[in-house]
Amino acid sequence: SAKSPRRIASRIHSYARWPAEVLTGRAAIGGVGTGMQLLNHLHRMHSSCIQRVYSDRDCSEGCRMPSPLENGAAGSGPHAAIWLTEPSAPAVEMGHLAGYDTVVLDIEHGYFDLRELDTIIPFTRAKGMRVIAKVLGPERGPMQQALDFGADAVAIPHITSAAHAAEICGFAKFPPLGDRSFAGGRTSNYRGFTDDWVATQDAATHCYPMIEDGSAFDDIDAILALPVVDGIFIGPSDLSLRRDRGAYSAGDADLA
Repeated sequence: SAKSPRRIASRIHSYARWPAEVLTGRAAIGGVGTGMQLLNHLHRMHSSCIQRVYSDRDCSEGCRMPSPLENGAAGSGPHAAIWLTEPSAPAVEMGHLAGYDTVVLDIEHGYFDLRELDTIIPFTRAKGMRVIAKVLGPERGPMQQALDFGADAVAIPHITSAAHAAEICGFAKFPPLGDRSFAGGRTSNYRGFTDDWVATQDAATHCYPMIEDGSAFDDIDAILALPVVDGIFIGPSDLSLRRDRGAYSAGDADLA
């Protein structure tokens, strides 16, 4: 709505009623096969995503998603993301070659340790791709570690309400806006910091509470109104289960 630039996560991940492939171009890395098969798979998914996002454009000759640099620091246009559950540099490279501009690291359900995050996050950003870290849970420590490693955004699972989001998402923003702790290191180029740096960090580093609980779903408008929230990130499977809709699926009525 009024926060369309701040709701970019809703374009990266799918709304609870929509198939993940429609808006994300989400590629299941495991079990795809060889590197060439994966790259071809990513190209097909990316083409499908582009044609749906840019339905008013002729994509018969192929369309390309705007790069992070073309979109600006946080990006003003729609993004297409690949989803990783393990730190794979080749998967990042193939996603980049296929035209994706964002990588979601599923730390919550994946296989990442801190040393691997300290490598894969700067590697991904060096390719010109944004990094969204879906952290372990709604806690200060995992959020600040991901941001200190250089993640562009954090997605916070298991947010239950607007009040909960106000507390937890504050850990992604520096005082007085929030309560993020300054660590120095990579994000400040291993130097000190200034007020301008703090303002830039708060504006460019995004926080996306996940909507995967019925009570959070009921509080969506209040959550989006929070100054420490930059968008929402939908968990369709858990949200469907917790709203008594059973296993997540999307039919014609859902997509109408």
